[in-house]
Amino acid sequence: MYEMIEAYVERLLTGSTPEAPLWNIEKLRDGKKPSWHYVDGCMLTAFRELGDQSGDPRYGEFVRRFIDYYVAEDGQILRVRLPGGAEHFDHNCHSHCHVYCIKC
Repeated sequence: MYEMIEAYVERLLTGSTPEAPLWNIEKLRDGKKPSWHYVDGCMLTAFRELGDQSGDPRYGEFVRRFIDYYVAEDGQILRVRLPGGAEHFDHNCHSHCHVYCIKC
């Protein structure tokens, strides 16, 4: 069973990009633009924890690339979609953002 989980996590790690995360395949299939979502924060939290537990630096590198794509140097969260589809730039991390201080 652990081999299947490891293979799945490896596929997510190597097959996902900030522009096209595999855990959000429905959005990609619908042709929608990437935007920050709560699930992204959950997945990045899991990857960060896997990196902490395993010592494998690839997890942290993945999280950093993802955050660099969505968080500007000044801390603004880019590409956030609110309910109803409105896109905005947000420099206050509201509950829908779920971004951790990784750029610090």
